[in-house]
Amino acid sequence: MRTTGCGSIRLPPGLAPGAVPDLGRADEAEWISYDGEVQELVLWFGLGPGGRPGDATVRRATLLPAGASLTARGLPEPAVRPLGRYLYRPDPAVVHAGLVAEVAEDIAAGPLEGGGTLLTSDELRRTPFATAYDVTEVRDAAVPPPRSSEAPRAPRTAVEFAVTAAAGPMTLTAVPVTAW
Repeated sequence: MRTTGCGSIRLPPGLAPGAVPDLGRADEAEWISYDGEVQELVLWFGLGPGGRPGDATVRRATLLPAGASLTARGLPEPAVRPLGRYLYRPDPAVVHAGLVAEVAEDIAAGPLEGGGTLLTSDELRRTPFATAYDVTEVRDAAVPPPRSSEAPRAPRTAVEFAVTAAAGPMTLTAVPVTAW
């Protein structure tokens, strides 16, 4: 039984949601990232009414320097969907906090089959909680990329994503969306 009122405990940031120890039932578990890298996990105590613990630990992802926070809403896992025009890579704090479903709902996206935590959508939606990419090429992973005589364009450097779908492994080439 807890005997103190309010407080917090800092833990290593790499702990997954299921690995957070009970520790007297924290009111909130907050994963904090800075520029896309998880920096810390903080367990908060005494946030409930009268400093008493709440019914369940709330999960939160906070992104710095933007100062954006996302809190769990108890959403079910969204349905897997086929590749759309855009890919979204959720911030690591969002992934560690188990809030990918919340981001998917906010941007009307779904998990990409075989893409792990990657989300996909046909519409571009702004969110601080995921990096958006415009898909430019889809190819069988066994096929090497074609050689190009063009010089690469520096401002929109392409990123490759390996996806293991039911139809077989694929490589997706996409460029970060920079103009909003």
